[in-house]
Amino acid sequence: MIIRNVREEFIKPIRTSNLLIIASISVDSLCSVKIITSLLSSENIRYALTIVVSVEDLMETIISNVHIYKRILLINCGGNVDLSSKFSSDDDLIIFIIDNHLPYNLESIYSTSRVRLMINSNECLDSVPDYHSIFPDEQSNVPESSIAEIRDSYDRYFSYGYAVFIDLSQCSITLFDISSKLGKDAIEYAWYAVCGLTELFLLKRISDEKYKRDCQYLEQQVVRLRSTMNDPSGSFSLKFDMAIHLYFYSHWTLMDSFVNSPVTSSFFQIWSVNGEKKLQRFLADMGVPLIQARNSFSSMDSDLRSSVKDLIVSHSSKFGLHEVSYPSFIANFGYRCKITAADFVLTLISAIEFQVEAQIHIARSMMTSITESVEQFIELHYIICAGPFLFGAVPEENNKNKSITNPLILDMVSHFGLLSHSNLTKNRRARELPFIMTIPIFESEDSVIIGIPPITSKDLVKYKKPDNQRSSCLFSKSN
Repeated sequence: MIIRNVREEFIKPIRTSNLLIIASISVDSLCSVKIITSLLSSENIRYALTIVVSVEDLMETIISNVHIYKRILLINCGGNVDLSSKFSSDDDLIIFIIDNHLPYNLESIYSTSRVRLMINSNECLDSVPDYHSIFPDEQSNVPESSIAEIRDSYDRYFSYGYAVFIDLSQCSITLFDISSKLGKDAIEYAWYAVCGLTELFLLKRISDEKYKRDCQYLEQQVVRLRSTMNDPSGSFSLKFDMAIHLYFYSHWTLMDSFVNSPVTSSFFQIWSVNGEKKLQRFLADMGVPLIQARNSFSSMDSDLRSSVKDLIVSHSSKFGLHEVSYPSFIANFGYRCKITAADFVLTLISAIEFQVEAQIHIARSMMTSITESVEQFIELHYIICAGPFLFGAVPEENNKNKSITNPLILDMVSHFGLLSHSNLTKNRRARELPFIMTIPIFESEDSVIIGIPPITSKDLVKYKKPDNQRSSCLFSKSN
């Protein structure tokens, strides 16, 4: 069954029963989950969320939870699986599917109500066989061999060529359209749709024509949402712009970006001696000195930084590197650096693909760094008693760790430092005093100030100020 009325055929049924969301592991799935969970929260609908990695995992998850959840939403999984017949015995179960993997299972398409597909309104379903050709009634004389042939031809259509993908929308853009129909669309949802689209584009799962059409559509939506924003100076902004096939060039060195981006690396054949020389000639032709190309982008001359994208586009054709630019979007998160959709998607992919062992190794390195920092604070007596509170000021020349000013890590350093100082000092009041610490931001003139309660702060919760006592200032943790 294909959902035509979102509010009646999707929102209304999930209000009456527990909802389980099952998603596959991908950027498009992650963006879709962000949109749908936000929509559900706005509708005061409670849900549970889990992930799956295979069809077997999907079936096991549904079977183990079907006695609790009678409404199940599948994101980027289950679209080509016959779920209607597998769970035909449960009359109360309704499975909703939004999936960018083709082909859709024919039983799911023509299911009465147990399986419901959420398909974008502009998707082409002309390739789907007619209902009576694959589900003949008892009076018809259609042989089973003809039915099997029709089903096989339907599957083969989605196995060859790219005509299929031209009319397929990713899950995140479909959910963005649903949010528009519900009157709850937002600029953040458009960004999620952009990221889902960019993932399929980078992984070559959609055609260039389809990508450009969807970019044009999303550009129109972004302009519309920007014009209706209540706070134009908000912390998040999104705009359409042309990007180049150089990954992280504004967050890296220009040379490293050329070397590690697939389009430029394969074109110049960086692995060979001649390829490295060809890249150097390309940089020289642009007027970019090697010393500038090997510096971080933020350290390059301001004139080069502002014109490097135009220089690359204008000189690439001369060397035979065509179509180095493509339409995309740039997001700006408050006062932080700008990032293109491709760089953001690659960052998400790397985070998704990290294994537990790698994360543990990173966590070990982080804790080692924190321990070394606290050890330095203690040995150099950075923490002193300043009357009603403890105070610690780290000189600029002693803060060489970039991550030490990360709010989460700064919390850990502060508590670790306070605990270490309290155990070391002979002052018994140290455990009863709040702690204020200032740390200079790496390569900046600013500093981060954090205040944390005393080690014995749990006693403050039980304390009640007498009526005749004046208020005092207590330092609370802040980022």
